[in-house]
Amino acid sequence: PKGVVIKSLADLKGFDLDFPVIVKPASENASLGITPRSVVRDRNDLEEPVRMVLEQYHQPALVERFIDGREFNVALMGGTEPVVLPVAEIDYSGLPKGLPRILFYEAKWMEDSPVYHQTPARCPAVLKPQIEERIRLVARRAYDALGCTGYARVDLRMSTTGRVHVLEVNCNPSLSPTAGFARSALAAGLEYDQLIERILLDAFTTGHAGVPNRPGK
Repeated sequence: PKGVVIKSLADLKGFDLDFPVIVKPASENASLGITPRSVVRDRNDLEEPVRMVLEQYHQPALVERFIDGREFNVALMGGTEPVVLPVAEIDYSGLPKGLPRILFYEAKWMEDSPVYHQTPARCPAVLKPQIEERIRLVARRAYDALGCTGYARVDLRMSTTGRVHVLEVNCNPSLSPTAGFARSALAAGLEYDQLIERILLDAFTTGHAGVPNRPGK
């Protein structure tokens, strides 16, 4: 989505994105700094979440146009011909009315919170074949464009018009047995041990830069 980096509150004077927008720390991960107030519907409410990022996280704020639609993530494995694993979808239908449909920190990590259980991942996602193919294609293109190899996860949102937007390419997603990457692999028929073995074998055969190893090197 179209976005701008805000380094100080003075930068808001020239802000010209259409609302709604979402405000996030520019250099964090794991939903750090993402709260229900991160989604901003009008300019009057923009300064507070931007100030929070600048002061609490000591870094610029990334402000992007908010895509209010379905959210997916796609795990990929390999180098020049990556394997695209089954698409997963974050199900926001159980969130209370009034909360933005985003995976804010509490919903992602705090297992004792009601919203944690109201934002489950569904894998494989229930999709029409043409929509699934579009999501898989966009994820593959993002993976290739950034030169990913080994494994990565692409997070996406689809607008109400059907356009697929890349939110993030996570080049080092969690490989925990309970994390999303392992869940997608299992949906493809790969048990956890098989997943790790496959990643390791790919690393041995391609090298750390995704270039095939040569004898004697």
